[in-house]
Amino acid sequence: MPLRPQKAPEDEIRKCWLHLSTEQRCETMTFDDPKLVERIESAVQEMFVSHLMITRGANKDVLSTATFFTAAFEFIWDEVRLQPVLTMKSSFAANGDIFKVLRA
Repeated sequence: MPLRPQKAPEDEIRKCWLHLSTEQRCETMTFDDPKLVERIESAVQEMFVSHLMITRGANKDVLSTATFFTAAFEFIWDEVRLQPVLTMKSSFAANGDIFKVLRA
């Protein structure tokens, strides 16, 4: 049975994250695997459809509901690979302590 890698302590991860520039954070949090991006895009669409169905009768503006995903990531078109990629938004990557956001 293969050994499982040890989990890094959160404070070590936080330290590494804080030492990265905004550009390095965005690069680290860019996902270009076509199947992964396709599955994430599909899951996000399903979440929005589900949210629309749930709030259909309510007087809520669905688009004004900020979710972690839409606040942190965006799909962009990679001109070199000619495919969509998922990347962290610069404005979110500039946030010093995203760990608070992740726990919320």
